[in-house]
Amino acid sequence: SSASEITMDSLWTSIPIKSILDCVMSISVSIYEVFPFHIMALAAFVANPRRTEIGSLKGKSLCLAFKPTVKNKMQWSKLNNECSFILKGIQDEWTDLMKSDDVEEKHHKFIAENSSICWGKNVYFSISKLNLFGEYTPDFVLIDEKGSLGLEYTLVEIEKPSTVTVTQQHNPASGLTHAIKQIRDWKNWIDRNSPQVGKLFPSKFSHETNAHIKFMLIAGKRNKISHEQQAERIKQAHEVGYDIRSFDYITDNIKNYHARDFIIPNSDVNQDYWDKGLFHDFANPFYESLSNKSWKKISTSPELIRAHMIGQNIDLINKNMTVNKNFEVFKEKCTS
Repeated sequence: SSASEITMDSLWTSIPIKSILDCVMSISVSIYEVFPFHIMALAAFVANPRRTEIGSLKGKSLCLAFKPTVKNKMQWSKLNNECSFILKGIQDEWTDLMKSDDVEEKHHKFIAENSSICWGKNVYFSISKLNLFGEYTPDFVLIDEKGSLGLEYTLVEIEKPSTVTVTQQHNPASGLTHAIKQIRDWKNWIDRNSPQVGKLFPSKFSHETNAHIKFMLIAGKRNKISHEQQAERIKQAHEVGYDIRSFDYITDNIKNYHARDFIIPNSDVNQDYWDKGLFHDFANPFYESLSNKSWKKISTSPELIRAHMIGQNIDLINKNMTVNKNFEVFKEKCTS
């Protein structure tokens, strides 16, 4: 029947319950990560067998989530199916880099160019080489959001995949002590420079507290340390106050990446932004890390809103984003 003839009653009676549940599960990843709805509540969004921009079931039944369809936009979710060769190429490039090269700058360059894919779904975007007013430069700053409290920032130090973090005697190795000193220097600088911190890391209470700033170290490989060495790494991280990951964390993020046609921020959203397709644009899997210059355009903008910061500043963020080389490949091979 035509779209205008479809009614809610006819849908609930004609779609098999398994299809409804499959549809719920297919959209729950992209919705649940933002809105902690009960699984039965999610079923209320499944009501249309027509094509949408969210995803598809087997056969002709397709999912309709609460997000509006934006016309004339690229379907990023094609990366999960007919255009998966692009993701495979990125994964292969990273695998070769991990096997053949131990130059920290090359790993940094790859991660910065493939930011959306390397950092996973719990990071909205990242900043590369943010300059802390000429004193320090973290390799990356990861951006998450805490609703009305504003943004949360994680300063990241990257060592080499070959970096030994703990000795055979279960003591911190030189690679770990160097990284710990770096993180302690950042923490001390942040504690001493509240006005500058408020400018670089804006959030609702950024002038009153530094609770919205965290720290991470990425070093070494998972299979090169024993259980006892891993325990010592975790102990050191807890004492200093940072999260520690191996390079396998990046590998896992790339391997498990799932493209979405929309990314809904954990905040209030503007209907006008929906209509313009800005949340579709924000899901661009080819976004690179923001540069130091681009981030400062955002953080110092008089238009910046400090609560619900992703949803309320989505236009400002998108305007400062750049894309990597795979974007042109996607345009050529995966759009009709």
